[in-house]
Amino acid sequence: MAKQDAKGSGRRRRRRDEADEHHDVDAEPLDTTVRVSRHPRARRQISAAKAWAGLIVFALVQYLCLKEGMSFLDAGARALGAGIAAYLIAWAVAVVIWRQLILAEVELLRRELLEAAERAAAEQAQRAPDEPASGAAPEPSPTF
Repeated sequence: MAKQDAKGSGRRRRRRDEADEHHDVDAEPLDTTVRVSRHPRARRQISAAKAWAGLIVFALVQYLCLKEGMSFLDAGARALGAGIAAYLIAWAVAVVIWRQLILAEVELLRRELLEAAERAAAEQAQRAPDEPASGAAPEPSPTF
């Protein structure tokens, strides 16, 4: 019976450890890194740029190849290759552009927050020392 008690307490301990692990999952730190993939406008516009670039280049190369007298299969193969290349180039260019735009947005937000904090500090410094703070109760006046 001593062996069963040891196994039982080990199981309880293991369950307790598993429960502690589940609590740690909720305590993960917030990821505040700036990523292009998390920006909703950037994702939408990068997808649109890739699609339009691939489609336009495909159609243009297909037209030019057929105009020069190539067979439909050869023209299609060249157009497909050119469309894929344009898709990848458009993706790279759009990501570089949006990375710079997002960094500019973050810098602008940082400056706005600093200005707001400076205004609040200046406003608080200009308050009269005997004037109560906005959340504090007024001091009672002495009665004689």
